Amino acid sequence: GATGATGATGETGLTGATGATGETGATGATGATGAAGINAEVSGFTHYIGEAFNGGIIYYLYKGSDGLEHGLIVAPTESSAAWQTTSTLVNADRYDDGAYNTALMTGSPAATYIASLGAGWYIPSIEELKMLGMNSFLVQKALRINGYTLINYNENYWSSSEATFEQVWDMILSNFEIHNTNSKQEIDKVRGIKSF
Repeated sequence: GATGATGATGETGLTGATGATGETGATGATGATGAAGINAEVSGFTHYIGEAFNGGIIYYLYKGSDGLEHGLIVAPTESSAAWQTTSTLVNADRYDDGAYNTALMTGSPAATYIASLGAGWYIPSIEELKMLGMNSFLVQKALRINGYTLINYNENYWSSSEATFEQVWDMILSNFEIHNTNSKQEIDKVRGIKSF
């Protein structure tokens, strides 16, 4: 006779036992590198702040646009000198480039002293000087350990950044007190730096 109608679906049976775990598959390809984290700029560095290096003490480190490690080194000694013997504007107006500024300084006992240190040394710009103050704890310890001349926290240190034709920015490193009231002919501390 004719096939009868299909009956209603019965209830689902009980779940069977879990089978054995299969073999591990082959390792997939490595995914793309994620974005750099907050502290990526210090990863892979071979130097450290407070390290005796290249004739001085490293006081600042950063990763440059070239992807390489760079830094600033403070000289082991210092002197006291006038920034300039006469008030002449030399356009040493960069706040971030002491090497540029120092190369423009004329009639300058401070620049003459820095030149006596050898190639590569220059008077820090005001921003480079501020960074020295920010890391002075580690720098001072390293200067002491290596028998170098300590930073004098009660003295003004010249930057190479001109403020006016007769004034230059200087700074007391202990409290980040920045001035542009000192005449170029006044005597301030001079501490050289170099970059790498």
